[in-house]
Amino acid sequence: MRSLSIIATLSLAAVIGGCPDKKPVDTDANPASTELGSVPPGIKVKDTLQAGTDSIDWKKVRPGKDGKATLIVDFGDDHMVTGAVGIYDKGGKESVVDKDVSPDATKYKLTWDVKEDDQFLLMVKATKGKGGYQVELNVEEPEPVDPCAGVECEDGQECKAGECVAKPNPDVCTPKCTGGKKCKGGQCVAPCGGPCGAGKVCNAAKDECVKDPCAGVKCADNQRCVGGTCKDKPAPTEATCKPACVAPDTCNKTTLKCDKPVITDNPPPDTCAGPLSAQITSVLPQGDKSVIVINKAGTKQCVKAGMTGRINGVAGVFTVQEVYEFRCKAVIAVKDTVIGANRGVVINR
Repeated sequence: MRSLSIIATLSLAAVIGGCPDKKPVDTDANPASTELGSVPPGIKVKDTLQAGTDSIDWKKVRPGKDGKATLIVDFGDDHMVTGAVGIYDKGGKESVVDKDVSPDATKYKLTWDVKEDDQFLLMVKATKGKGGYQVELNVEEPEPVDPCAGVECEDGQECKAGECVAKPNPDVCTPKCTGGKKCKGGQCVAPCGGPCGAGKVCNAAKDECVKDPCAGVKCADNQRCVGGTCKDKPAPTEATCKPACVAPDTCNKTTLKCDKPVITDNPPPDTCAGPLSAQITSVLPQGDKSVIVINKAGTKQCVKAGMTGRINGVAGVFTVQEVYEFRCKAVIAVKDTVIGANRGVVINR
């Protein structure tokens, strides 16, 4: 019985005492760790440091866009941490920007230029003391760069997209203004800046809206107000086609449409029908073949690529390869010595 009591006592002591404490694993002390936390832009991240036990923290920093990154490490009031904070490359080897930490200051601001796909590591280290800290990352997009900033141009020139170009003539618009608009500063604008309000008309000479002298003036049916005075209306003009017809078309006064002329004569004979006689102007040797240039045998003579023909006095058929307005080039499978002085050709159209 005494043996069983001793065993029970030892077992109970083991249960009460439990296992010895295990030291927690510090997952952010190594920059190569796959379990590092992140500092996303715009989100505050909190953590703690203690020299000797948890003396260094590494965290991932991904800006996510181009611009100027600002990271603030805030240790809070009355902290007693001495150490350093810094931004390093993604391997944790090269410093981009860093600062020493002391109890004299609470906030440490780190700024540097970033690209969208950049990756960095934040290092927070305590060589003395302990305390908590808070990290916040913000990325501001860069202001657009004026390509003409600092560019000086000569008289009569102006800078556009970083290049000095001639200033446009303020009185010339390209294309020309239409619809009653006038050219001002190189742009087409409506007279008086647009329609005038009620009771006003546009004075084209002054280019401004003035009081309408005909406002409130009533005239007879056959009259109209001009400059505040009633005057007879002009006789109606004969209706015509708009736009005007181009000869030989004529304007139909009933439909106000342009009518095509009626052709009663027989059409001219087809000048493109039948074989075409022409002359060779030059022969270009091409080994066992020859390229011949034929004059007065182009598109004006209805010659097309692919047509065939013969050289007078020479056996064989040539084929038209290239056609211009008044000549063409053809290839024949004979040497230039065979063609000799023969220059007459007939093209099969």
